[in-house]
Amino acid sequence: MGRRLVGELLRIQRGRLGLTQKEAGELLLVSESCFGSYERAERIPPIQFLKDADNGLDARGALVACIEMMEEEKYAPLFVNWVRLERQARVISAYENMLIPGLLQTPAYALALHEARSTTTGVHGGGDRAACHGSTGTAGGVDAHPAAVRRLRDRRVGTGADSRR
Repeated sequence: MGRRLVGELLRIQRGRLGLTQKEAGELLLVSESCFGSYERAERIPPIQFLKDADNGLDARGALVACIEMMEEEKYAPLFVNWVRLERQARVISAYENMLIPGLLQTPAYALALHEARSTTTGVHGGGDRAACHGSTGTAGGVDAHPAAVRRLRDRRVGTGADSRR
């Protein structure tokens, strides 16, 4: 079913531009017979072809929208659900890698993260901070640490009290 839709879209877009199958094939860098087989729904077009055809034939996203349908048509009906689940797993896996380190961690972890970053930038507690930012510990009269970082930096681990170490 998806092949027929893509074939019909290819035929419509080619006709709209007034191209023959040979001219459309040359435009998309495929042979006339290959383009014809996609148009007649005899072969499943590859994803890159659909993207190129969408741009080359000015289909305005109609062919790109068929990519998922074409991918599912490559497999027997029994395996289509497995393909969908695998695609979802890849999306979840990609999302998992985008989590910010420490986002879901404890206050102790946040403090350790801050201290580790402080040692690499040369900014430690009050004394070193003052050395980096002048005698007052500020940069141009403004505290160099945002309020949220100051709260984490100043909090004593395990007590919940906001007091300097």
